[in-house]
Order: sequence, then C-alpha cells, then structure tokens
Amino acid sequence: MTNFHLTDFLLSLVILLVILFLIGFLIFIVIKKGIAAGINSSKKIEELDKRISQLEEERNIPD
Repeated sequence: MTNFHLTDFLLSLVILLVILFLIGFLIFIVIKKGIAAGINSSKKIEELDKRISQLEEERNIPD
C-alpha cells in the first residue's frame, strides 16, 4: 500500500508540473507575440511620422 501511495503522489506531482510548464509556456508565447506586435507597431508609427514629415516638407516648398 505504501508503494502505491508513493507512486500515486509522484504521478500527481509529475502531472501538476507538466500542466504548470504548459501554462508557463503559453504565457511566454503570448507575451513574446505581444512584445513583437508592440515593436512592429512602434516601427509603423515611426514610418508614418517620417512620411508625414516628408509630406509637410513637400507642402512647404514654394513652387
């Protein structure tokens, strides 16, 4: 009986650790994608700012 309880406990512990690992891995992926999306958005904003500046400069040049 003692061996069975120990095996049951170890199996439960392993299953718990696997579940925690999967949850942590999913959180890591979500955060990584969120950071990548944030960086991508920042680059797009910078590109739009540059384009706006170019258009403003073109408008201010007298013909």
